[in-house]
Amino acid sequence: IARIGGDPAIEGSLANHRSIIASVLGKHEEALDLCAEAIMWRRGAFGATHPKIASSLQNCSYFLSDLGRHEEALDLAKQAFEMRLELLGPQRLQ
Repeated sequence: IARIGGDPAIEGSLANHRSIIASVLGKHEEALDLCAEAIMWRRGAFGATHPKIASSLQNCSYFLSDLGRHEEALDLAKQAFEMRLELLGPQRLQ
């Protein structure tokens, strides 16, 4: 990524995938940190709202739930749902 001069979209995808791997390995705090990084990169690439940002928000909600932080998890899941609903419409959420 550095060789091509950087790319926030690719950095965001990399951080998102790394967060999933960390979660599968049981490293839930690391997964949450990487997920927050993915959201930061993706917002830099796509702006405040985008389906990929909603996807990372949803992932973060899973990682928070894994850590027993259920209220925060629910808040992020709601944000992800509302973002998808706004961007894609109700027909795409079935």
